[in-house]
Amino acid sequence: MKIPNQKQYEEALKVKEQYEQRREDLKYVKKQLGIKLSEFSDFKFNIDKNSKQIIFAGVLGGKAKVGVSKCSVGDKFNKDIGKLIAVLKSLGEDTGKIIKLVEKEHLYYFDTSSTDIYAQRSRADVYGVTTYH
Repeated sequence: MKIPNQKQYEEALKVKEQYEQRREDLKYVKKQLGIKLSEFSDFKFNIDKNSKQIIFAGVLGGKAKVGVSKCSVGDKFNKDIGKLIAVLKSLGEDTGKIIKLVEKEHLYYFDTSSTDIYAQRSRADVYGVTTYH
């Protein structure tokens, strides 16, 4: 087994910190979703994973509220984030803080001139975009 050098160790720590931050962000999203949904007397979500769209309909104070969230091209679909965005839109509230939590899809590039793709990974792996040279 190869022992990591200092740079690899620091990159691994950074990935661990990013992972822990992402977990905290998703806990926050779920908590906020629960808080917002508790305001409604009735609600329903229509989730379409193929089109990456969520439609929310709810009843608040006897009035119907509707909100839609749809991923942009290149966005990674996350059901909880999409639900919260749709609920916030139905209430006319700001979605900026939540939209910042949307991850981008992973992009892969392959160079067929090498058979050892694992040895040629770039540092972009750490940041969510895997690039092969």
